[in-house]
Amino acid sequence: MKSVLCLDLGASSGRAIIVTNNNCLELNEVHRFPTKTLNKNGKIYWDLPYILNEIKIGIKKALKENSNIQSLGIDTWGCDYGWLDENGQLFRNPRSYRTCIPQKVIDEVHNKISLEEHYNICGNGHFAFNSIYQLYYDIKYENILESGAKEFLFMPNLILYYLTGEK
Repeated sequence: MKSVLCLDLGASSGRAIIVTNNNCLELNEVHRFPTKTLNKNGKIYWDLPYILNEIKIGIKKALKENSNIQSLGIDTWGCDYGWLDENGQLFRNPRSYRTCIPQKVIDEVHNKISLEEHYNICGNGHFAFNSIYQLYYDIKYENILESGAKEFLFMPNLILYYLTGEK
């Protein structure tokens, strides 16, 4: 009987769930934890070291309960990401989509690319938490690239990178 481990990170909690297919899907939650944030200068950041530690606890509990786990999947905030420096180290905790991006940033982005063109390229609705606005803000107003950030990974990929060492 094959099983997979699902890591589901939501707005207020994270869960490690073993899913087994026994002619129907069986779900077994083995670990739950709050997804903590940190507030710094009016911006909200995910407490990634804490979250990673809780994920590791969940993985250990899952493997103790079921040694037939074949794979792992992560579902989390699709718009959030973490910047890495030239050595692959986290540049700062990932900013949460809950941080308000100033309307002027949204207006500046759409002075460069219309709402319609943006939608035609990526299919995203117009939401202030979209990654395009966060990235623009980081690059233009926080000068993140000049400060040493070299690349970014969206949250599921960032978590997998810290678990496996592979991007």
